[in-house]
Amino acid sequence: VVSTQSTGYFKQINLRLVMSADLQWSIIRNNSAFIVRSLGTTLSRDPNNLTAKNSFKATSVVNKRIVGIKAAEKGVIMTTKSKGKLIETRMSRGSRRTNNAI
Repeated sequence: VVSTQSTGYFKQINLRLVMSADLQWSIIRNNSAFIVRSLGTTLSRDPNNLTAKNSFKATSVVNKRIVGIKAAEKGVIMTTKSKGKLIETRMSRGSRRTNNAI
């Protein structure tokens, strides 16, 4: 995506590169700060990775749709990704209601 802005005599060009998710995963797959190797398996410490597997489907860095759950003082906080932004929702109405909502 290329956009231009004119300021005085010069045009400022903003170049934003957009890579596919597959290309990003091929770069990140073996070179992530979240990777942990133990007993022949490769795991991930990514905060929004519920399964702890180092896979394209489970990673939140590359995937468009993510879900993360973490404990709060009362209830849980569910993190989702929508239109590139992380949205945190607090759920604290009871264990059955929270489990059904998740």
